Amino acid sequence: MSDRMTGAAVASPSRPPWPIAPAPTALSPVPGARDPKLAERIAAAIEADVLREGWPVGKLIGSEDQLAVRYGVGRAVIREAIRLAEHRQVVRMRRGRSGGLAVVEPDASAVTESLAIFLEYTRADIDDLLEARSVLEAYSAAAAADAHLNEDRLRTLREAARQPRAGAAADAGPGTSMLHQLVADATGNAALSLFIQVIASLSDRLGTGTADAGPGARSPAAIQRRHTAIIAAVAAGDAALAREQMHADMAAVRKASRRLRAGPSVAGSDIAAATVPTAGKTLPRPADMVAARIRRDIIDRGWPVGESLGFEADLLARYGIGRAQFREAVRILENHSVVRMQRGSAGGMLVAAPDGRAVVRVVTLYLTYKGMNSAHIRDLREELRRPRCA
Repeated sequence: MSDRMTGAAVASPSRPPWPIAPAPTALSPVPGARDPKLAERIAAAIEADVLREGWPVGKLIGSEDQLAVRYGVGRAVIREAIRLAEHRQVVRMRRGRSGGLAVVEPDASAVTESLAIFLEYTRADIDDLLEARSVLEAYSAAAAADAHLNEDRLRTLREAARQPRAGAAADAGPGTSMLHQLVADATGNAALSLFIQVIASLSDRLGTGTADAGPGARSPAAIQRRHTAIIAAVAAGDAALAREQMHADMAAVRKASRRLRAGPSVAGSDIAAATVPTAGKTLPRPADMVAARIRRDIIDRGWPVGESLGFEADLLARYGIGRAQFREAVRILENHSVVRMQRGSAGGMLVAAPDGRAVVRVVTLYLTYKGMNSAHIRDLREELRRPRCA
């Protein structure tokens, strides 16, 4: 069994690899006030089966018809369940004669989208993201210094430090984050690496623009100096100095971000505009795009919890889509607690209040694949609870 499956249930040799009635696991349907829809329960069962098998990337687990029989549901329900499991980066449907539902290697995009939705609802902005990022990045540098990295890893970090991305907008863009991500990866803490990747991805997209960042602290030469100083402290095993140097670099990132946002043609601080719906390394499907449009409309209305957006027939006409695509989009939005469907004359699609459970779910799935380490998560939690100077 894969070492990624720390803490997961293991199937015995005599048990079929894809059981019809999986036992309960820590990844049961997302808890909440509402009773999970049938498609959500079946998606959770598919995910539980993948976990039991050690997340066997590339393995085909059945065709749509086979899965419908296995889980005892109709074709419409199994399609919605598959879309939810795809949306959470667990499986992907392959088309063609040799196709079927295949287990995939997850990336961080599902976590990014889920966190973005929660932050949209809480009205977080670029400054909030950069503040959180600064805390995580400083801890990452200190942890890397404490890890006493081998020479190969240090060589990679030194090379990255010497190659900051050229250009005026480099200060808040993905090129600048490369060194930071390499430092996080070097800690061996999958949770820390994930959170830095996700928050950096969101803050990069929000903080970049075409405005000239101007000379000074975030020029390519200054970036190189700061990055080189960070890696020198890491190589010396000086955690306090590594933390201090990373704090200084992130202070420069925050300053440059404010300057960019004050100039013309800046991307802005709208998290919804900065996130693109995705089902992983492939193009988003129509249901993802419809869900994003509905989400955009909710944000434009000020996220009015409890307000009805209309009934199914009205929404089909408004968004120009078919019933199957619409219902897939609804399941995606319900998964994130963005909307809920209610019957009756006062019902329809109602705006809901995201509570973070969807974020917890996709983070748990991703970290289970990567190999959750309870000590790493405990260390990260303690770091986030540390008192900080105002």
